[in-house]
Amino acid sequence: MKTTKKISLILSVIEKSVNNYTIPLQEIANRMNKFQILVSLILSSRTKDQTTSLVMKRIIDKRLNSPSDFLKISQEELKKIIRPCGFFSLKAKYLKELSKILKDKPLPDTKEELLKLPGVGPKVANLFINYCLGGNEIAVDTHVFRIANRIFFKKKPSRNPEETEKRMKDIIPEGKRAYINTLFVKFGQNICLPINPLCNKCLLKRLCPSYKPF
Repeated sequence: MKTTKKISLILSVIEKSVNNYTIPLQEIANRMNKFQILVSLILSSRTKDQTTSLVMKRIIDKRLNSPSDFLKISQEELKKIIRPCGFFSLKAKYLKELSKILKDKPLPDTKEELLKLPGVGPKVANLFINYCLGGNEIAVDTHVFRIANRIFFKKKPSRNPEETEKRMKDIIPEGKRAYINTLFVKFGQNICLPINPLCNKCLLKRLCPSYKPF
């Protein structure tokens, strides 16, 4: 089977296997503006999706809709709001700095400019570009990193997210790239688990080089 056809088949099988699963944050995405989406992406780093969703509901309910709104509350109050998130003190600092920078400026529309913002790394920048700017970037989080190495790079695993992003761009069609993160997060949270993946229940087992029957 040609590589392009095999990759398309793998993606379609994964899509079929996660069709009934959702990502908690996506359930409230239609209630967020672009600035709040950027905030949610910063908060989501090293934090479970359920927790990020809970905190974003707090932010929405408190009508923290803009950089000016975030600047009106104290850093201590902001810490209390986002406390369930991992590294909440550092993230509160980032959000305050972010709000100062963006108070009188439009949101950046390039990856280069996004990466200059506090709390924004390649994954956050790529997700923002995909969600808010109609981009086709591959956003590599822990699920994408793990699953890509299990399925695509088993013989020579990627060493870091940056390498994974580069290698994935070489094999994933441009029109599919923006969807990879959502697809692999669903797959990684429910089937291809970090520990004890559900290999015997996985629809992909005949195509997966990491399949381990038990």
